[in-house]
Amino acid sequence: MEIERKPNWFLWGMIFAVIPSIPFVFIIRELISQKQTGLGAVAGGAGEAYALLGMLFSVVLPAAAIFTLFRSLSRSNMGRSAIASVAIGWSTLLLLYYGGMVFVIYRFQR
Repeated sequence: MEIERKPNWFLWGMIFAVIPSIPFVFIIRELISQKQTGLGAVAGGAGEAYALLGMLFSVVLPAAAIFTLFRSLSRSNMGRSAIASVAIGWSTLLLLYYGGMVFVIYRFQR
């Protein structure tokens, strides 16, 4: 009798949801260590963080997180579904943030 292994969608979804949040850790660390304010303080940390991960991961991983976490939702485990829903919301906000930044850059590039 062979046991069929179901993929662990929740685990992969949470991994995909957390990885794009790493640049924000660098930004916060940079703000705290330099005690600066304004755009100059944020831009330095953001540039370092995105050079480390790349913009491709910033778009692909939240989309993969949303897909895998939607597949992990179930009525039998409401706690896990609640955590997955929060992670889906966070990944959606990240995608909206990145989309807004692309729009602002192209709109006001002149």
